[in-house]
Amino acid sequence: MKKLLAFTILAAAAASISANAMDWRYGILASYDNTGTVWLDNGKPNNMSSTSGFSVGAMVGYDFIDYFGIQSGLMFSMTDINSAEEYEGEHFGLFDLDELLLHMDIRMYYLSIPLFLQGKLPVGDVDLILEAGPQFYCGVASRITTTLDAFYQDYLDIYELEGNQSAYDYLQRFNCMIHFGIGAEYMGARFMVGYNLGVYNIARNEENDPERSDLRTRGFSITAGYVF
Repeated sequence: MKKLLAFTILAAAAASISANAMDWRYGILASYDNTGTVWLDNGKPNNMSSTSGFSVGAMVGYDFIDYFGIQSGLMFSMTDINSAEEYEGEHFGLFDLDELLLHMDIRMYYLSIPLFLQGKLPVGDVDLILEAGPQFYCGVASRITTTLDAFYQDYLDIYELEGNQSAYDYLQRFNCMIHFGIGAEYMGARFMVGYNLGVYNIARNEENDPERSDLRTRGFSITAGYVF
């Protein structure tokens, strides 16, 4: 009798573990990211252009019930921040220039951890998905490229300035964005579109500096992947 009871308990525990294991899901994801930047310098907006980037990585999800779950993972991301400033009648080197354009491209590489809540609605063989939550970024590498376009009497000369400066001398290494996404999954293949809203000022301001900058990222993403 004791052996039968012990066997029953072990069988029930194994069945419970097996059932719970089925609630965990794993997958791989890749996305195209279009990122824009809102830069306010002492309340004055600056010219920033949207840029293309990418994210790749692995995800893990847990379904509490058929219609609700949570998703996290580890992603590697690349994003750019581009700015352009125009000066007229500037003195540059030995020349008095008609116009000077300063282009700065900041490329940053991140490791990021998403933490999304997901709602699912089965429609036939397709699961419609809504997701939302924060995504936390930590910068691991960066590169700055600065280019000068000098105009003088219809003559254009381009100078590329070399340097070993890190973007994290000017920007915070950490970032946080709130993600909202919608998509569908069919037989493990998943396709999502989303909007990412930066909620953290990544500009590095010196303490007691009267000139304050506010720099936040935002944009949309298109993601494809496979979930096991």
